[in-house]
Amino acid sequence: MILNSTLKSIRVVLGEATTTNECDVTASWGDYAGTQFVPGAADASTNGTTPVEIVAAPGASEQRLCQEITVFNADTVLHTVILQLDNNGTIRVFRHQEIPVGGMLIYSPGGGEDAVNTAPAVLLETGTVGEKISALPAATLAFGDFTLTDPFPGVQGSATVQVTLAQLYQLVLDLADFVTGNPLNAAAASNDPGLPVALAAGIGDGTGAGGSASISGGLSGAGATGDGGAITLTAGASAATDGAGGAISLTSGAGAGAQNGGDISVTLGAGGTTGAGGNWTLSAGAAGSGATGGNVFADGGHSGSGAGGTTFLVGGNGDTDGAGGDISLTPGAGAGVGRAGQVIVILPTADPTVSGALWVDPVTHLVHQSP
Repeated sequence: MILNSTLKSIRVVLGEATTTNECDVTASWGDYAGTQFVPGAADASTNGTTPVEIVAAPGASEQRLCQEITVFNADTVLHTVILQLDNNGTIRVFRHQEIPVGGMLIYSPGGGEDAVNTAPAVLLETGTVGEKISALPAATLAFGDFTLTDPFPGVQGSATVQVTLAQLYQLVLDLADFVTGNPLNAAAASNDPGLPVALAAGIGDGTGAGGSASISGGLSGAGATGDGGAITLTAGASAATDGAGGAISLTSGAGAGAQNGGDISVTLGAGGTTGAGGNWTLSAGAAGSGATGGNVFADGGHSGSGAGGTTFLVGGNGDTDGAGGDISLTPGAGAGVGRAGQVIVILPTADPTVSGALWVDPVTHLVHQSP
């Protein structure tokens, strides 16, 4: 900005009154009178909505080249900073910028575009112009329900609260509770599939390990009856005449070279003092008329040249006088002339002379395992 008249100056003013502290303002310039530049500088504080002159008009036969103006928001609320050119009483706005708490406006014509250094913050509004989120103590969208046509709360640089990363994370998780309908549903009569949800950990580079993906139920409070949070994996049912139910697959990574395949671990929550440990239920989907119900597989990993992976079914240990957890294998009941399901255990051998063999004593009819 060049001031080429004794009637031109630069002012700074805020768009709203200050709450605690005025903003800090600095300016620097050079005066040119035909032979050389003479540097100059000034500093001041804003005065709320009353303009403050920060770069005065040049002297006669001089031109004043403004090099930089900075405005630091030292207040406790967001402010709109307005830089004005005062040309003998005619006011021209040449910068209008919202600055959060701890943020700084840097106007530097010689250095390209002006830059705004902002404090870490996310400013939100509800989607309705002028309707701000005034308080988020529990990251709750207190302003009402979303519909599928409402915009998601976006960045809004206006007078509202600053949201922490923890609150923003909870906002995203809670959003589904305020949406009328699932936004991942396909449009009606479109024959499009529903949109997928993918939880994928990052891929490692070089010798770096791949990232872990963790889904954890919440720890209960210390109250006597508080239960640990449950984890539910439910595949979608088919609404089509001949459509199969959705599958749930837990597949660990294959090992490379001589490395082992990855483990799959499902660990139930431990009960507190007299509480029972969590139960583990694997239920395959029921079939439609004339079809077969879904299968449940627990397969140890296959090996190229090493040992195959072991499949463990382990009941939980009891504590004090508590009973140990049971392992129950219950085949399905037959219907009509259909036979009941069977529990089939296939071992490499039933020869009693082979270590690890499972066999039935023909006299006592007891099941034994060879050492």
